Amino acid sequence: MSVVQGAITARFTRNPAIEAAPMKDESVLFNPKTNKFCLLNRTMAFIWSSVDQNGTPEEISTALCRSFSGVTDERARADVDQALQEMVALDLLVRIDA
Repeated sequence: MSVVQGAITARFTRNPAIEAAPMKDESVLFNPKTNKFCLLNRTMAFIWSSVDQNGTPEEISTALCRSFSGVTDERARADVDQALQEMVALDLLVRIDA
């Protein structure tokens, strides 16, 4: 089961140990625990910045549709679910069960 599958009320927060450096349309994250950098593309950077503002995957997906033209609800939800799952696996985000 994925990190977000079946969890409409799931919420996520940024790992407070992660250092972020926003760039034009991207972001660079540094995890001091693993000593690794992560470069986020425009979509992933948007999702990263939306986590603390929009809460649930559904709310983040809605915000993504409003901000990126031509993105369907289904595509946004799939992208957000995948992004959240990857960021949790990389210890960039922490899931908060509602």
